[in-house]
Amino acid sequence: MKRIISNIIFFSILLAGCSSVSQLDSQLTPFVNAVTEKPLATVIEATAQIDNGARETAQPEQLSYEFLSPTIVRNRLNTMTFEVSVTLTKSTFQFRMDALVPPEFEFSYPDYIYPNIYESVELSFSPPLEIEQIGGGGGSGTMDRAFSLDSERDYKIKSSITMGQNIHLKVIISFGEFTGITEPVPFEIFLTVN
Repeated sequence: MKRIISNIIFFSILLAGCSSVSQLDSQLTPFVNAVTEKPLATVIEATAQIDNGARETAQPEQLSYEFLSPTIVRNRLNTMTFEVSVTLTKSTFQFRMDALVPPEFEFSYPDYIYPNIYESVELSFSPPLEIEQIGGGGGSGTMDRAFSLDSERDYKIKSSITMGQNIHLKVIISFGEFTGITEPVPFEIFLTVN
């Protein structure tokens, strides 16, 4: 008799489990079909249904940097900041990047040979300017609770521009690996010829 009762309980649990799976499958089938019927290029958000029927939306991936001002960015780890500055005269253009990094950075590299702050810099002027690099350099220094790095590029202006002329500059910077900034960072700067 005990064996019959335990078999009845076992089959009841088995049927209840199959029924739950069948109900869950019927609830998810319209959702799965709706997602798979859409072309991949038009799906902007991915959603998933959870037990209580609420919807959870997948967030776009967070950038590895954030702007503190139009010319200053901080890495997402909040350990380093980078500032772009530029100057423009009728004959020269100077691009400069200053970085504040943790103080231990100073002793992290043998012979104090530090990596470049950026891997590449793309400059785009409007109206267009023809420029030619004529120099550049960099430096470092100890500060209160920080270490600073800087990098500078100097250019000769080959285009004809006038004093007081307004120039729109777009800069795209690919930062060095040590910064933790993995995406190219766009800056927009409005200049007046000095």
